[in-house]
Amino acid sequence: IQDGNGQYLYAGYSTGVRPFVATATGYQYNGDQGQRLVQIGPGRQIADSDSGAAIFQLVRNGNGTFVAAPAAANAGSGVIGARGVADFSQWDAGSYSIVFTSATTYDVLDGASVPVPGAAGTYTPGQNVTFRGVQVAIEGAPATGDRFTVGPSVSRDMFTMVQGFADALALTTSTARDAATFKNAMNASIEHLDQALGNVLQARADIGGRLQALETQQNTNTDLGLQLKTTLSQTRDLDYSEAVTRMNQQLTALQAAQASYVKVMG
Repeated sequence: IQDGNGQYLYAGYSTGVRPFVATATGYQYNGDQGQRLVQIGPGRQIADSDSGAAIFQLVRNGNGTFVAAPAAANAGSGVIGARGVADFSQWDAGSYSIVFTSATTYDVLDGASVPVPGAAGTYTPGQNVTFRGVQVAIEGAPATGDRFTVGPSVSRDMFTMVQGFADALALTTSTARDAATFKNAMNASIEHLDQALGNVLQARADIGGRLQALETQQNTNTDLGLQLKTTLSQTRDLDYSEAVTRMNQQLTALQAAQASYVKVMG
């Protein structure tokens, strides 16, 4: 997108460079992280552009805190449902795995494959698996050895998320395992796109705040301009004879007041 002067809006300082270019591996960002500033008042500047990377690339995947995903080799029909953070103070942004030791039991392992104390349990479809302050609901019928990973959210670009949604729509659902793969892909895509939408809405809110600041400054400048025009008009339309007479009268009154003050003080 370009403005009226042909400058790209989402390229940062590199306004002459097309910010996003499609490549064989996705979309490449050619701009920078800068924001151009314009002077709108005495000692006041405001950004008139945004970095495309901040809006379209630096999107936290998952739910913004962690991302849960099934292992590609899962043989069962387990589906990741609702997920969330119950206690942020306990979440350590580590990598974990929910491993089904049987069709009805599971264990939670950390990144070093060490069981998390108190996290193992009996599987009930739809019930939350809770550990380290997070909770993940699993539905369906996982098979023995099936694994679901939980790790910290990372930044992804919006274009990859949209492509992931398109790829999910193309999946087949001929078997229970295929149906589970489709549901997991769709749930993950919707969650990712929700984060992308939130990022865009935040950018819109920031731009709205800037527009409000511009409107306020414009009103201030208009009022100041009116005051300057009034002062200028009074100066140009001054009756010098009347003004000199009035000044002499005020000067006589001032001199009389000063003389009286001197006598009173004496």
